[in-house]
Amino acid sequence: MKIGIDASRMQSDIRKTGVEVVGDIVVRKLFQELSKDNEVVLYTPDMISDFPKKNQRVIKLFKLWTVVRLSLEMLTNKPDVFFSPVHELPFFCPEKTFRIVHDVAFLKTPDSYSFFQRQYMKYGLKRSLRICKKVFVSTQAVKNDIVRYHPESKNKIVVTGFGFDRKNLDDKVFFKKNQFVYIGRIEAKKNISRLIEAFNIFSKKHPDYKLILAGKSGFGFEKIKKQIQKSNANIVLKDYVSDEEKNILQRESRAVVLVSTEEGFGIPVLEGFDWGTQVVVSDIPALREVGGDACIYVDPYDLDDIVQGLELALGDCEYEKGFLRLKDFDWNKMIVIIKTVLIN
Repeated sequence: MKIGIDASRMQSDIRKTGVEVVGDIVVRKLFQELSKDNEVVLYTPDMISDFPKKNQRVIKLFKLWTVVRLSLEMLTNKPDVFFSPVHELPFFCPEKTFRIVHDVAFLKTPDSYSFFQRQYMKYGLKRSLRICKKVFVSTQAVKNDIVRYHPESKNKIVVTGFGFDRKNLDDKVFFKKNQFVYIGRIEAKKNISRLIEAFNIFSKKHPDYKLILAGKSGFGFEKIKKQIQKSNANIVLKDYVSDEEKNILQRESRAVVLVSTEEGFGIPVLEGFDWGTQVVVSDIPALREVGGDACIYVDPYDLDDIVQGLELALGDCEYEKGFLRLKDFDWNKMIVIIKTVLIN
């Protein structure tokens, strides 16, 4: 069986956020499993150094790569099965097409996206639900959201969960500085503005604390930047950080903070657990599903509640709960589910 995988987001020069990181891991592990008994083709705009050349179909084009070049490849040299872990689907697809949908925040919080982004994502989701044999999602919460807007798709959606590769293998608990850290896109849908307002209130009582915001800019960044400039609190705005710096920030901070109004999964939650760090998150279905009883939950729309969550994070961390929670996240379980669906 010939199985094609969109590997276009695996390029080393891409500054990857959680979605791309997950996509990379899924492709690598899925490739190992599928290539034992199948012909696996990775479609990519540039050669990926750590995969066999014979398994890569390099398609050069920098703009409209998926819509134009990958679509032509599907039309002229179509695989038996096509899988997309991150990106939208090409215009032409084989009958057995599958993809991962990471969240549908653009449906639930439309004001956090530009008009073009909303329309593009809505079209992409609707088309995927129409032409895909199955659509994979990371949490039951994402499935419930999709079914709410597209009830006809209920039987097409498969919940896979995600895995997690630990870095703190010895369950060490590190010294914590007087700081909170958020790592992810600096954008409206992450509720950064309300987090800043809450930290302004918190810092009046705790002026020795700082808030670190690290990540690529997204929709609404300029408004957030101006808000930080007007703040009297100690707020540090960083750009995209390396994995090494991210690990240091998460293990040294008093808490990892993620108060988004919508999330599909929430990798920073697991990263906080790994370093024995408090995790303050929104009380929303996806983050409840991921965090279990190991997080401090807050109402993302209530400033006082967010402030209270930051106050609670100053207390003793029940880090054992986080370490225990990590055992529920296994990449192999996810890959088995996807592989079984793809080849059947």
